[in-house]
Amino acid sequence: MYRIKLRIFAISVILVLCVASLAAIANADQYAIITLYTDKPTYWLGDTVTAYGYLDVNQTRISNGTVGLQVVNPMNYSILFRTLPTGTSVVYPQTITILSVFLSDSYGHPISSFVKQAPYITYFNVTLRNNNSTSQGFYATVSVFDSAQGLLGSSFIEIPAVLPHGISKSVLVFNVPSGAPIGTAAIYTNIFTKFPRQGGYPLCAENLTTFQIINPGGQPNPTQPPTVTQTNGQFATKFIVPLYGTSGVGNYTVYTSSRYKTRTATAQRTILLKVPDLNGDGKVNILDLLMIASQLGWTGTPGSNPEDLNQDGTVNILDLIICVRFLGWTAP
Repeated sequence: MYRIKLRIFAISVILVLCVASLAAIANADQYAIITLYTDKPTYWLGDTVTAYGYLDVNQTRISNGTVGLQVVNPMNYSILFRTLPTGTSVVYPQTITILSVFLSDSYGHPISSFVKQAPYITYFNVTLRNNNSTSQGFYATVSVFDSAQGLLGSSFIEIPAVLPHGISKSVLVFNVPSGAPIGTAAIYTNIFTKFPRQGGYPLCAENLTTFQIINPGGQPNPTQPPTVTQTNGQFATKFIVPLYGTSGVGNYTVYTSSRYKTRTATAQRTILLKVPDLNGDGKVNILDLLMIASQLGWTGTPGSNPEDLNQDGTVNILDLIICVRFLGWTAP
């Protein structure tokens, strides 16, 4: 009788261990990964940066997910927020609905356009609805592109809690760079649990609206907002940090995050934006051109001579042309 009980006990222990092992294997297989790329590691300030990648869950490419993106400049300021789909048949959480976004005055009243004159401050009125049966807090962000797809910057507000099925109205302050060109500016509004750099993820599809930047006494000049061709299973965005902005040169970090069903993933990548300030005085001027001119005709290993701006192994007229593009640039 004792031996029978002992055998039963041993069999029970083995069964428990087998079940635990299978559960551990199953759980180990349950993971999400964001693979993040940029088309280059280094750019000239004013170049188009393409950030793209993939979301995989359990080793399967996801074509109906979303990825939150945040770009932080060398001064640790957030200059871009996006909610990027990984396909054309995305299922958004829609726990929050963006009801409206429009250009406004400081009191939240709608205005038709931003007149480009000092002070270079405008406002965005954002109205949201909480679709949950419980209170919820979140971050509302706006990112603005100019008519040439240059990134004007971002603004955000933390909304601690919105009542169940309640409405939230916020006015976000935005500084328009004085060098912003006239034309149609695009506003991307996004809602996150937290910032993507903190692992926060999108709560709904982003909202794209536009407004006009005009000169005093001028008329609107409609142009198309920036677009990116969507590839199924891939997220992608493009942005330009313009020469007239205040973001400066240095390392920029792209943060991404996603939550697909119960799985979360994050990834980040650092890129360098630079200008041909060869003497390091915080300016690009005739002195930098003279440094290139003094090296004209040089040939050697690409990248070994700082005056070889395009790193083709030769210092020639092409390097002078690159430098001329940045004449007048000064550090923020």
